[in-house]
Amino acid sequence: MDVSENGTNVSAKVVELSRDFMLVDYCGRIYRIDFDRYPYFRCCFLSELYNVQASAAGLHWPDADIDLEVEYIDNPPSETSEVDLDWWKAQRKRILSRLGK
Repeated sequence: MDVSENGTNVSAKVVELSRDFMLVDYCGRIYRIDFDRYPYFRCCFLSELYNVQASAAGLHWPDADIDLEVEYIDNPPSETSEVDLDWWKAQRKRILSRLGK
């Protein structure tokens, strides 16, 4: 998806999707998103994964409520402070039930 931020065009598109990772083109640069590092993506529908939006700060999957800053992808911390996956799944289940999915 292409958007304009302060007169600068930013874009994002999933260019490859596999069982363990996806490749996302963000403003002409390809980023590898490993599902072991970001396990939330394993719980998403394909349509949610392909619906990626760009911002000046990074990538946003609105249907899955997931945001990744490019700085974080480029320079991941040595120790991750992950949101508990079970908590995220519970939040997601509540949201999907409200939407009738």
